Amino acid sequence: MQGVRPAAQAIAVIELEGRAVAVVGGDDPTIQVWEVGQEEPIGLALAGHTSGVTDLATAWVRGRAIVVSGSDDDTTRVWDLASGEQIGEPLMSAMSLTVAEVGGVPVLVTGHADTTVRVWDLSFAGAQR
Repeated sequence: MQGVRPAAQAIAVIELEGRAVAVVGGDDPTIQVWEVGQEEPIGLALAGHTSGVTDLATAWVRGRAIVVSGSDDDTTRVWDLASGEQIGEPLMSAMSLTVAEVGGVPVLVTGHADTTVRVWDLSFAGAQR
């Protein structure tokens, strides 16, 4: 991945269509998807943030590869990785985020500056639990 922009701040990896891909975000508002070991991004950049991307997490939800992105624009967004489309409306700003499965339910867990932790049900693309 020699072609990755030098200001990469967040990277997450997932297997997509039988190949390992790295999802990369940085100082600009776009998210690039790279096949690991290749020098060019796959497809178009994911675009929707208005400021740099600071955090990324990937997961499989209902047979669909997703990426969750946090940004300096005070939003958290959920994306369909195969199509590049944003899923649902942006969520509230988070200082940190991760994805997991809890009791068989895919969730996004976000940490916030006000010291709260929130859990979002990813099976409903943004519905807070």
